[in-house]
Amino acid sequence: MPGNKAALRSGATINRDLAILSKIFAYAVEKEYISRNPAINKKVKRCTESDEIIRYLTEEEEERLIEAITEEYYYMKSIIITLMHTGIRFGELRQLRWKENMDLRNEYITLTKTMTKSKKKRTIPMTPVLIELFKELHKKRIVGIEYVFFNPKTLKPYNNVRKAWITLKKRAEIDLDFRIHDLRHSFATKLMDKNVNLGIIRELLGHSSLNVTQKYAHAKKESVRAAILLVQ
Repeated sequence: MPGNKAALRSGATINRDLAILSKIFAYAVEKEYISRNPAINKKVKRCTESDEIIRYLTEEEEERLIEAITEEYYYMKSIIITLMHTGIRFGELRQLRWKENMDLRNEYITLTKTMTKSKKKRTIPMTPVLIELFKELHKKRIVGIEYVFFNPKTLKPYNNVRKAWITLKKRAEIDLDFRIHDLRHSFATKLMDKNVNLGIIRELLGHSSLNVTQKYAHAKKESVRAAILLVQ
């Protein structure tokens, strides 16, 4: 079954696209290819960036995504599972170091102030799946390399996994608009479904305010509304 096609571009993404178009049209005006820039028309409304569409994976989609990982992209399995089970950002994940961030004895991941978007320290408990995963990765680590996730060819963190991500989404029949960052949304939505307190979700995700976390509560209400409409 194909992935959920309800994914839409966020307000921030739409605004960035409009800004790019405006620059293109401005250049065209400068070169006298066109007489005016249609992107600055009053009818072209910018989106409210806080009204972000929450896109998340179902359990079935998560399973398909993991099953789609072959030897060619073997490294993506540990990356995707970690993102699914922690809700951390990819930028935070690629900075993880064994001594500085990984406490296998007490089963915690600690993100330092310099790693997070909010510039605040964040501690995330490891799930049983992650405990086993990190123990295995720790056994296979290369002496002298502190990064948890790194490219074996360069011995440095992965800068870009876009090619692998797109390939895996296609194989798993997941909407191509689904970003790797949206695995963070999947994590938060799961917590909402388990009725976890919003304050705890905020702490785990490192949101600057509870208002940011509230968007997941709104998304849950909309999902319930959509489910009820199916009964008609």
